[in-house]
Amino acid sequence: VMFGAGLHIWLNIADTCKISDGAWQKQPLSFCNRTVFAVAVGITGTVVAFVIMIFRALRKTSRVQVHVEMFLSGLFVIIFGVAAFIITSIGGPGQSVGDLYIATWLSFLVSIGVCISCYDELLRDDWMRNRRLRREAASATIELASAEVKCNSSTTDTPYQRMDG
Repeated sequence: VMFGAGLHIWLNIADTCKISDGAWQKQPLSFCNRTVFAVAVGITGTVVAFVIMIFRALRKTSRVQVHVEMFLSGLFVIIFGVAAFIITSIGGPGQSVGDLYIATWLSFLVSIGVCISCYDELLRDDWMRNRRLRREAASATIELASAEVKCNSSTTDTPYQRMDG
């Protein structure tokens, strides 16, 4: 979404931002540079999300993969946060409420949601592992030695009693 909105603005201003004259390159936070930054962040976010989606579709999700996803989503929270500041501040291509403004803030909020989701997935995995270990420990058979007790009944006691958890 952010890539498309940034590209739309870039195509509208491409005539005024020519690379050959070099004037827009001298001002690091110029309108043209901010627009290029918006397109670059949008492309990067799209490519990384597509690669993660392919890995999730082709492979069983491993713990390492979730850690990598969480690292990348945390990195994108920072990148999209900086992008929201640079792109939507005064003088930026997304300063007025429109496609790029909404796409930038939406991308930032979605990246926070993805980071929280990865963290939740790690917590859920830890909880399931601990639950499985507790269940295995509880279901283990414990044999306790017991003293033979003479009863008046006709049944005989064994020296061991089996206790299932």
